[in-house]
Amino acid sequence: MISLLSYSNYTKEFGWQNEFAIKFRVIFVLKYAKIPLIVRRLDNMKLLASNIVVIFWSIIFGEIIGYIASALEVLPYDYLKIGGVAAVVAFIAVNGIYLISKDSYAKQ
Repeated sequence: MISLLSYSNYTKEFGWQNEFAIKFRVIFVLKYAKIPLIVRRLDNMKLLASNIVVIFWSIIFGEIIGYIASALEVLPYDYLKIGGVAAVVAFIAVNGIYLISKDSYAKQ
């Protein structure tokens, strides 16, 4: 981040081409640096993190269940198809349950 004290040094070093970019950075830092991004967008980050965790664990459990099922049925084991299907099904199921039930939690 650029402080106001170093603003003149940056304009001398980089020339007039980047003066607008430097002014923009200084204004941006002064205006928005007080509030961290994670505080302003907590809901979006929380939703993204929970979806990543769901996809991660669904791939792991899908691979385990797929390996056991392919061994029992004597079928070839394709880890890409099994992991992809498990991730998509879990992603749709978790977000579908959330979207269906979020209105009932808001009314209580």
